[in-house]
Amino acid sequence: MTLEAIRYSRGSLQILDQLLLPQQSRYEAVGSVRQAWEAIRAMKVRGAPAIALVGCLSLAVELQAGAGGPGLAALVAFVRDKLSFLVTARPTAVNMARAARDLADAAAREAEREGATEEAVRERRETEVCEHWEEHTRQRELPLRRPLGGTVLKTRPYNQGARLTAFELVYEQIPATLIADSMVAAAMAHRGVSAVWFGEGLDPASIIETDTNSCLLASPLSPAGIGVWNPAFDVTPHDLITGGIITELGVFAPEELRAALTTTISSRNGTLDGPQM
Repeated sequence: MTLEAIRYSRGSLQILDQLLLPQQSRYEAVGSVRQAWEAIRAMKVRGAPAIALVGCLSLAVELQAGAGGPGLAALVAFVRDKLSFLVTARPTAVNMARAARDLADAAAREAEREGATEEAVRERRETEVCEHWEEHTRQRELPLRRPLGGTVLKTRPYNQGARLTAFELVYEQIPATLIADSMVAAAMAHRGVSAVWFGEGLDPASIIETDTNSCLLASPLSPAGIGVWNPAFDVTPHDLITGGIITELGVFAPEELRAALTTTISSRNGTLDGPQM
């Protein structure tokens, strides 16, 4: 059975509480935008695509329950305000910001159409979110089952690698080995590592240690009162990114990325200017 981070049917949303992994596997009901905001903020949900899905699906749950309105103007304002609020839960999750912009703009455009009704706008927003969910569900099955060969997966700074990625790999029965940070250089030198992949957002600002692949940790054995510097993100100089950039739309050389994405997205979605959730 495929591991599900999100369970959704119309009017019902559940998330796998990732703070409890790997010791416990428990789903938590999310019945409102406020609850989704709190779950995202608390890092019960990780990953920009999943954050966008949980945020937008929580709005669909509220719309299904009849929230928003009465009247077209009030409904559009409700949708825009709720989406703007969701973005504040994790500002670095760009998928949520893009989805919020696109859904809010679509609601406003639809409300301006001749003959538009509150019921029609509400139904269309619910349907649009559900379509994104169904597309995500179809697309996520293949990568989980695809042989990864010699891929190394590492995430920081919330122990996501040792807790979450390792849990996923064991669950999917994908061969994997967990190493300590201090072993990275030796592994690269002696274990046949041929490439390094980093997951990035917009500019190459990502999980801390992307820039240097080394850090200083304060262990529980450190004396009480010692100062700790523990930032969550750093920025990789763009000129160090010389290989392919992997996106949901394909793999592109750095100098080809903008043109390739613009062409691909325009052909799929008309005039949208960024990848969708």
